Amino acid sequence: MTSAGPLGGDSVSQRGGRLRSAASSRRVWAVFLLLLTAVAAVLRLIANEQSLAADELILFGHVNRAGFGAMLHTVVEVEKTPPVGFVLSWLSRRLGSASEWIRLPSLVAGILLVPATSVLGRMVAGRVVGGLAGLFALVSPILVFYSVEARSYSLATLFVVLAVIAGLKAKASLSWMPWLLMGLAEGLALMSHYVAVSAIVALVLWVHIVYPGLRSRL
Repeated sequence: MTSAGPLGGDSVSQRGGRLRSAASSRRVWAVFLLLLTAVAAVLRLIANEQSLAADELILFGHVNRAGFGAMLHTVVEVEKTPPVGFVLSWLSRRLGSASEWIRLPSLVAGILLVPATSVLGRMVAGRVVGGLAGLFALVSPILVFYSVEARSYSLATLFVVLAVIAGLKAKASLSWMPWLLMGLAEGLALMSHYVAVSAIVALVLWVHIVYPGLRSRL
């Protein structure tokens, strides 16, 4: 009995140490993601100094219409393109007089894509890979470019990444919520740009092939 006390105390102390270490690790990771997001915002705001050009001018013509219905009708019937980016740009255009406000959805999506990529990398291959993935997304020229381009590529990419994150959580969960979030993210990706189709198909096939026990739940 006398020897069990110290052993029990050591066990409690060890568990307490592990819990403190895990909490510290989570705080460090959270700070890293916040810094990553802040730097991503600064870099993209600096890159946002250019004026509208090319297809952005066409989008501006659509979203600058006074009526939401008229804009949506043109997008669906004339442009025949997924409407999410147009809808969000129409809303953001109402926030200010400068034409560059139509870039706000792409800008926000491009900033959030950086920490989302880092989270996905950590879920797949650990913290080091997650950190490197986030840093790559931070400085990737093509990701920076489409963050300040009033088109739907950043939106579609962000929703695809969120769908994969939700899918990874869903495979280890008995809850229906991750599946709902995965489906929602997939739907938003497809309604943002057609290029998301191949990624969503690959995600669904991946779940079917790698996790056959999840097919009915999917």
